[in-house]
Formats: sequence, structure tokens, C-alpha cells
Amino acid sequence: MLRSREWRDGEGDKRPAGFIFELSEDERSDTTGVLGQRRLATKKLESQSTWKLDDQAAAERILDRHREMVARLHHAPPALPRRTLLICNTVDRARKIYAAIDEALKADTGPQPVPDLVLLHSRYRPPDRAREQERLKAQTLVDAGQIVVATQVVEAGVDLSSAILWTEVAPL
Repeated sequence: MLRSREWRDGEGDKRPAGFIFELSEDERSDTTGVLGQRRLATKKLESQSTWKLDDQAAAERILDRHREMVARLHHAPPALPRRTLLICNTVDRARKIYAAIDEALKADTGPQPVPDLVLLHSRYRPPDRAREQERLKAQTLVDAGQIVVATQVVEAGVDLSSAILWTEVAPL
């Protein structure tokens, strides 16, 4: 469990004896509450080592997957988020992929509704960051959804659910 260089000492283990984390009996038996819904939700993980967020096809690939997800959730309850979340390692990469998705959306003249596109990173001034975070709290558009491009700033203090998560592997 959580084997990493920080916790290994040769063949030994430096973790304290009470380190093991477990769900309580109530948490394990919950099937309808928030924890139960998240724990029992279907999760599909794909690792695409050849895909990069800064390659030419990234914006189109993200938009295609987002639109497929919104179409699949067409008859799902409105409370189910139609959100795609991209977490980038750097502000520059987040800004570039945001710009690429924005350009792809502007170039698309198809009949599909346009998703709400949000950029969130650590270089915003507090009032601007607050405004963008309010957009995250708003109900996502059922027919178009929302695409959020962010840095790790979204991981601290923002409770956000998404149907699709794209993330770069963070370097040590």
C-alpha cells in the first residue's frame, strides 16, 4: 500500500503500525449516499502514453470525447455532471490547451451546442479566480456540458465532479 521511496527502507517498512486506512462499517455498507455512489460508480481508466496535451490532435481528441460523453448522458438526470476536467502540470500548458480547444470550438460550425469552456490556474487575481470558481459551481449545460482546463490549483479546495478526467502524470 502506497509503496514509494519515502516509505521503503531497503526491504523494511518505515510506516507506523497504525498507518492502515480503512472505511468504517457504515461507509462500506453505504450504497445510496454520496460516498456509496462515488465508490460504486463505474470508472474506466485508460493510459495513453503516446497522447500529449500539447500535440496537434489533443484539442480535437478532447472535444470528441467530451461530445461522446454528453451524448451518452443525454437522458441521464440533470444533476449528473456533463463535465470534462483537464489537469495540466504547468500554467503555460493549461493556457495553450485552453486556447487550442477555444480555437477548435470557434472553427466548428456544426449543429452541436457549444460547451462552457473554463480556465483555472494559480496566476489569476483573487476576484478573477472567484468568478471562474463560481462558473464551476453552476449547473452544467445538459446539452453541451462544460470543459474545465486547470492546473493542480483545482485539486486544493475545489469540490468538483466530472464524467471525464484528463491528467498529465505529475513529475516527482
